[in-house]
Amino acid sequence: MFVVGRVAGVACLDNRLYLVQYESNTIRVFAADTLREDSVITVDGMYYPTDIAACRDDHQLYVRDRPSIIWRVSAVNPSDSERWLTNKRLHGFFTLSVTFRRLLLTSQPRSLHQYSTTDRRLLCTVKLPNSVKELTHAVETSRDTFIICHAQPNAVSSLFVHI
Repeated sequence: MFVVGRVAGVACLDNRLYLVQYESNTIRVFAADTLREDSVITVDGMYYPTDIAACRDDHQLYVRDRPSIIWRVSAVNPSDSERWLTNKRLHGFFTLSVTFRRLLLTSQPRSLHQYSTTDRRLLCTVKLPNSVKELTHAVETSRDTFIICHAQPNAVSSLFVHI
């Protein structure tokens, strides 16, 4: 695999690697075992993707697009895409991850926002401690905890939150 351009994010689902690039309205699809490009998904209206996450439960791809849009694209039927979440409250969010039909967004200042992928409902917002200066990524675990990556100081931390 050789990709020309700035890669904004990657996700893996069903032995496929999905890749988005800055300033592109496409999602490039590769076979995960050979890294051979299989196809390209065009998302009309997407113009500056900055991250991508994949949900195993519903076979959907979630793409963060600037300024404050999250696209949902079907991995089964790629022509099925929609502006899934558009909200000014999303301004300032950075990365995505998906676990158990819940989409997790990181945002500044130092907070996590968890949405249901079945009905777009905001499930919770978690304010992080002042010791977290620069949140860079987060994932939810199967034990109702979050693993967060942050800088200043550089660290990976586990955070227990009762949901």
